Amino acid sequence: MTEPAGTSGKRPPSLWWFAVAAVVLVVGLVPFGWVLANTIEGVAGYEVHDFSARESTTLEVDDDQVAVFTTYDGLGTVRCQGEGPEGTEPLDHPSTSLHLSVGSVSWSRVAVTPEHWDAGRYAVSCNVVSPGPDSQLPLLGYADNPSIMSTVIAFAIAVAIAVLAAVIALAIAIAVGVKRYKANRPRLPDGPAFPPSPPPGPTPNG
Repeated sequence: MTEPAGTSGKRPPSLWWFAVAAVVLVVGLVPFGWVLANTIEGVAGYEVHDFSARESTTLEVDDDQVAVFTTYDGLGTVRCQGEGPEGTEPLDHPSTSLHLSVGSVSWSRVAVTPEHWDAGRYAVSCNVVSPGPDSQLPLLGYADNPSIMSTVIAFAIAVAIAVLAAVIALAIAIAVGVKRYKANRPRLPDGPAFPPSPPPGPTPNG
């Protein structure tokens, strides 16, 4: 869009620059929206599959690790092992604690499959070391291991991109607005910078 020269004699920037600023802002918000939508979808669809503490279960391991959860109150110990590529081996202890609620059940993560396990099906069993003979066996379950750190990093990157896009869009809009204002500002009338000096008056002896 080509506009005629403004009242100052300068051609103002095209209004299309405001559209460019809007496009930059929208594009910058896309990664944040994508991460937010995936996170909400993952949380809403997260499901823990329960299994009996008295028998083994088969885990389907893909590219990510699988976590084992329990409803144990923490007074005892839950030890899990699986039939891996090198025979029976203990499952890894998670580096951080994780507690979550799925429906009306509160779960605590107690083990994760070893990182060196390739994709496949593995038999896993867990032993509950009870603090007393009258203690009730807890529920056990498994689910994809939540990657909290990767989600936080993805959110941080998405927020940084959104903020950068907002700054660039705002800078474009301000620069275009200022230039359009200057171009449309009325020109000052041509003339001397200062009014002419008054003629000299008569001398005292004149």
